[in-house]
Amino acid sequence: MFLKGMSLSLQEMKRLILPEICSCLFRKESYTKAMGMRSGGLSARLQHKKLGMTASNIVLEIIKETDDEGVNFAEIQDKTGFAEKKIRNIIFRLNKRGSIKRKNRGIYVAT
Repeated sequence: MFLKGMSLSLQEMKRLILPEICSCLFRKESYTKAMGMRSGGLSARLQHKKLGMTASNIVLEIIKETDDEGVNFAEIQDKTGFAEKKIRNIIFRLNKRGSIKRKNRGIYVAT
């Protein structure tokens, strides 16, 4: 660490470290926007990547978790953190593949 061997007061350390922390947080926010995600979904997305799940599998699992009542678009977006366009494309693909079907407008159930 760059502070090793230096004797600094707590105020001086805050003055040196705080800009670095803010910079890291800004980079995380920029990364989530660039990846088409909402900021809350980053950790969930990375956890699923560790398991080797695709975005389509993540959405399909969320839809399968519900009973016959189905799940709406907003719930999928909240649970995944994916961007709206990404979810719409995934839902279209899953529907075309026959993995899900539309129960009502914006309500999806697994087949």
